[in-house]
This record gives sequence, C-alpha cells and structure tokens, in this order.
Amino acid sequence: MAISDEQIYRQIKMGEKIENKNREWAFSGWALFCDEAAAFSDTFREEMATQLLKKFYLMLGITTEIKIHKVKFRLMVGGTPLKTIYKDGYAFAMVEIINPISLSKAVTAYWKPKNGELSENAVHINVWNSENIEFGWCVDFDKNDYIRYLKPENRLDKKQFDIPFDIEYDFSLYPDLVLTICFNQKVFKNEIEQIENILSEEIKKAYISELTNENQTKESNEDNEIFGMFDFHNDDFTEATQQIIDSFIKIGKSNIGNKINKIVIQ
Repeated sequence: MAISDEQIYRQIKMGEKIENKNREWAFSGWALFCDEAAAFSDTFREEMATQLLKKFYLMLGITTEIKIHKVKFRLMVGGTPLKTIYKDGYAFAMVEIINPISLSKAVTAYWKPKNGELSENAVHINVWNSENIEFGWCVDFDKNDYIRYLKPENRLDKKQFDIPFDIEYDFSLYPDLVLTICFNQKVFKNEIEQIENILSEEIKKAYISELTNENQTKESNEDNEIFGMFDFHNDDFTEATQQIIDSFIKIGKSNIGNKINKIVIQ
C-alpha cells in the first residue's frame, strides 16, 4: 500500500530518529514497533526482529548472514492494526515490510511458544530466546515483492568513462533512489562534503539527503561505506538519470575518485 505518512517513512528508511510525538515507538535491529507493539516485552521484540529478518532472507534464497546496516528493508509492527488471531498454539498478526522506496506491504507473521506458554500471553512475557519461541512468515509472503530490490541490473564501463570505480545502477524505482558509495579506505566529513557538493552542482532539482553512515555520522562505516537518497519528484526521467551519471563521472575525475571502489544507485 502507499505510505500515509511520508515524513515518518522517510525517517524510517534513512534510519533517522522518529519525531512523531503522538505515537509510541520501540526499535530492534531492522524492526520498528509502534503503539501496542511498542509495549511488547524486550525479548519478544528482539526475537521477533531477529528471527523474521533471518527468515526474510531465507525466503529470498539468501543463506549468508546480512549485516544489519546492509538491510534495505524495514519491518513495521503495529503501525497498522495487527488483527492478531490465535489458533492451535500459534499467533498470526499482520505486519508491514517497508521497501527501499518507502512503500509498505502488509504480510502475515506468526509466533509459536515452545515452552508451554500460551501464544496469547507471549508478548507480555520477557523470557524469550531462539530456543523457546519460533517466528516466521505465512503463505502470503511473496518473494517477488522484495527480491527485485536486492541487486542493480546495470553497470557502466569505468574504462569507457576513464574513472577509477565501478557504477552499478537500476532506475526502476525512480523517482526515489538509494545511493551507496563504497570506498577503499576510511573517509570523513570533508571528503564526503566534496561529493555532496558535486551532486548538488550536477543534479539541479532533486531532494538529495546528506551522505552518512547508518548512524547518521558523516564518516564511512566499518565497511567503508556511506549512504544517501534522491527524490526526483516529477522531474523528467531522462534528464534526471543523465544528471546522476554525469555527477558520478565528475566525482570519478575529482581527487576523491581514487578513494572509491564502487557507487551503487537503485
């Protein structure tokens, strides 16, 4: 479904602090728990977030561990009514998965205690671990809703453009695009601001977020990566995407270019 509160979901996507004072929020990894779900016990929230993330990627055919800052999706629990149903020791609740362009998909998750506790009481008890409770997805989980966001489909030839790094891109989610810059060394505020200046010079009309790590700090993370986003609104697609490519080529020819391994835009 389309997002009803654009600002809240933009904050979620960028990992920013939620500023809606009229709702209760709790966080665990990739998951946000809202209102009644924010009152779930700490261990219930932790296991729900951890197990559903692992099974999310398993459903997409990915068995390797994904670092939390590389997760492109967010789980929202309680943002809309849970409509929880209890049957045969299981609980089934409606949650939302938010994709990289801030659109959400309602899907059913389940939990089942393995220690004799009733599923109806599980959210209020603070004893949970991977051994005594199970979480998972139900039959309405469709991997095709998510798998297309995982990897860009196109690559520019760096030799053709005489730049030192690869550019991978997928504009199918235009006008909302997410940027990842992968460096070959640690970079800090001054270098990041050089890139921001080039982007703002070449890309005339779009909203361009600050480039930061997942902690909203202007330096690369432990993997030497920074992230940002573009919102091109109703701008002409051909013009806008050409501006993106032009800005990346200009970055490649600047003094910061040799510190970059790859830029990914999707």
